[in-house]
Amino acid sequence: MRELRAILRTPAKVVFDGPVDGVRWPSPSGQAGTRPGAEPFVSVLMPGLVVLGRGEGRRFGGTAGGVVRHDGAVIELFSPFVEVGAAEEVLAALARAQTSEEGELAALRRLEELEHRITVEVRSGALEEGAS
Repeated sequence: MRELRAILRTPAKVVFDGPVDGVRWPSPSGQAGTRPGAEPFVSVLMPGLVVLGRGEGRRFGGTAGGVVRHDGAVIELFSPFVEVGAAEEVLAALARAQTSEEGELAALRRLEELEHRITVEVRSGALEEGAS
């Protein structure tokens, strides 16, 4: 059987790099997954739990969402936040990161809020009225 290498990374560091039998991650349409030898693809990674299968065991990763890229031999998950470990540890780290007022996830939340406010203002015409 061909081997699949999984890499989970943030902009600052590689959090996990190792062989796996398969990977599952949350996508906009539900759970997605891949195994060794699958066709190359790029996918959206939604925030949530990633499952890294190896033999009879599993490791878990928590992400803040991002991008998945698979070239047939290596699958890379890019996210501003990644934690890898036992399911309970990962879920606790995700909960802490989502409620923290510091760090990259807090900055992403603030950017999303700003984007939302700008979108509302553009749709309501408030920006056009103020420009004249």
